[in-house]
Amino acid sequence: MNHNFNIVAFGENVALLQCREEISLEMLEWLYSVDELLNSERKNYIRETVVTYNELAVVYNCLAYSFEEIKEVLEEIATRTKASSQQWEYREIRVPVCYDKRFALDNKKLEEETGLEFESIVALHAGKQYIVYMMGFLPGFLYLGELDEHLWCKRLSNPRKSVPKGSVGIAGKQTGIYPTESPGGWNLIGRTPIDLISIKGDRLSFFKPLDRITFFPISKKQFDDFDAAEYLNGIFLKYGI
Repeated sequence: MNHNFNIVAFGENVALLQCREEISLEMLEWLYSVDELLNSERKNYIRETVVTYNELAVVYNCLAYSFEEIKEVLEEIATRTKASSQQWEYREIRVPVCYDKRFALDNKKLEEETGLEFESIVALHAGKQYIVYMMGFLPGFLYLGELDEHLWCKRLSNPRKSVPKGSVGIAGKQTGIYPTESPGGWNLIGRTPIDLISIKGDRLSFFKPLDRITFFPISKKQFDDFDAAEYLNGIFLKYGI
């Protein structure tokens, strides 16, 4: 189906296609369909495209094209673009997570906010399949959704200055993985031993939007002994990355 949209200028060399403010797989598939068609048919018009939950940013050469020209092209493609789940091939990837309380730094806060024991929180978190809605904030940071509604929670009121690499956090209706050490305000629930940053060809990460992610719990000892390189090579071989 098509979606209602608006196209506005965002700075001197970016056209922004905006949809309604919501998190929707259907909308995301449509945006990626527009993005794919734009890149295949009008590559000469653009320098880069970025898809978020409900927007498509098109970076163009403002010395060669005006905003009105880009808007006309984008509007024409968006109007005739249709998308369905059947046209998207996604990968199902299992990610190990150690929920040991040495890594789950916000376990007490989450227990208080959700009213659940931490073991139940872990079971709910690891019991769903998540969609990679988008990547951003940091190179390789995964925005995954949606959480079981019993796990919906507020961000930290005082974000940490340093969140360890591989930390798995939850905030709002989403969960995510920190690919590198960085500041962050999500509630930390565990940590994965795998490296999210893996340069293969022109890609920074082997994950991509619309992938399906499932977490599986591992112990602290399994975390310490985990052969991340071998595990990732298995994923590379399975999907021909």
